[in-house]
Amino acid sequence: MTLIWNQVGPAAREAIERAAPDVEVLDIPLDPEAAPGRPADVLFARPRPDLPRAALSSIDVSWADGVPWVHSLSVGIDQYPPGLLAERVVTVPRGVWSGAVAEYVLAAILSAEKRMPWIYSGAHVPLFTLGLLRDATVGIVGFGDIGQAVARLLAPLGSNVVATRRCGERSPLAGVSIVPLDRLFAQSDHIVLTVPTTSETIGLIGDSVLAEVKPGAHLINVARGSVVDDAALLRALDDGRLSAATLDVTEPEPLPDDHPLRQREAVRISPHVSGAARGLEHRAFEAFTDNVRRFLSREPLQGVADIDKGY
Repeated sequence: MTLIWNQVGPAAREAIERAAPDVEVLDIPLDPEAAPGRPADVLFARPRPDLPRAALSSIDVSWADGVPWVHSLSVGIDQYPPGLLAERVVTVPRGVWSGAVAEYVLAAILSAEKRMPWIYSGAHVPLFTLGLLRDATVGIVGFGDIGQAVARLLAPLGSNVVATRRCGERSPLAGVSIVPLDRLFAQSDHIVLTVPTTSETIGLIGDSVLAEVKPGAHLINVARGSVVDDAALLRALDDGRLSAATLDVTEPEPLPDDHPLRQREAVRISPHVSGAARGLEHRAFEAFTDNVRRFLSREPLQGVADIDKGY
C-alpha cells in the first residue's frame, strides 16, 4: 500500500483520505527523531519560515532517507532543510496561491495611489493629489505565475506593465515589455518583487539597483525578505528615492519590534499573509491529491521543481 507521510496537519490528512482511500496516511512532526517506520512513498512537507537559512542547513534529515518524492505545501522551496529536497523528485502547487498574492499587490498599489488609509483620517486632502492606475507604470521583478497574475489584474486598469525574466526570455503576455532590471527601476512607479530565492536573487535589491530608481517609487515585496538589502532600503526611503515600501515578507520573520523598518511611517509590514485567502489551503491539498492520483496511475507529476534553479 502507498504510504504518505503528512506534516501539514489533520485537515490535510482528511483531504488525502477522502481523495485516495486506498493509501495509508501517517501524520509526522516537522523534525522526527528517527524514521517513522518504513520509508514513505511521498512526504507532504510544510516549509519552515520560522528558521533562518543557517539553521535550516543544520537540521538532520536522515529520517527521510529512502523517500523518493517530496511535495511542498508552498511554491517556494527555499524554506526547507536543503538535504530534505536533494536527490529526490520535488513537486510544488504552482498557481494555487498566485491569485491571492496578486490581489494583495493590487490592494497595495491602490492604497498608495489613493493614499489609504490617510484619506480617512479627517485631515484635509488637497484636490487632485490622488493617483490613477492608468497613469502608473508597474514593474514586476520576476515574471512567473505570481508576476503574470499581477499583470492580468492590472491590464483592464490601463497601467503600463514592464517585467524582468530570467535569461531575458520573451513575455508570455501581450502588452508586457521585458526590460533589464535597471531600466525597470528607472521607469516604474510601483515595483513588485516576485522572484524566487536563489543564489542570484539574495540581496538583489541593494544600493546599486536602488540608485537607478524613479524618485518617489513604491516597492512591494511578496517574494522573500532575503531579496532586499534592508540597509539599502532604509537609505532609499530616508533620502526620498522611495516614497513607500509594502513588505509582506521580511528577514527574519517576524521582524523584531525595534527593527528600523518598523520605525518608518512609509513602510507597511504584513505578516506573510498575501497568499492566505479562504479556501486556498484546500486547493493546495487538491494539488497534492491530484499528484497522488497521478502517482498511483503512473502518470507524470505536475509542478515538478528544478532544485538546481531553486524553483
